Amino acid sequence: MTTLHLVAFPPSRTDLLAQVSACLGEQDEVVLLEAGVFIASDAAACATFAGARCYVLQDEHAHLAEGMVAIDWAALIALTESHPRCLSWWP
Repeated sequence: MTTLHLVAFPPSRTDLLAQVSACLGEQDEVVLLEAGVFIASDAAACATFAGARCYVLQDEHAHLAEGMVAIDWAALIALTESHPRCLSWWP
């Protein structure tokens, strides 16, 4: 079963990055929003999501790392509808 991970914490929260990494399945996807968008410009933090498809909420990003896709609110809603499970990662 695939999971959509909604990540809203800054890259400085390495404890939470480790937890997300431990929970990621092969088909899981990640959306960075709020403070989580800063992960998109932090190479070490991005490595946490290696192998997962990663999205950044378009109206909140400043810089996208390679392999990350900008999405809008409609796409975020579509992603939540297409996944049987969503995990929210807030500090």
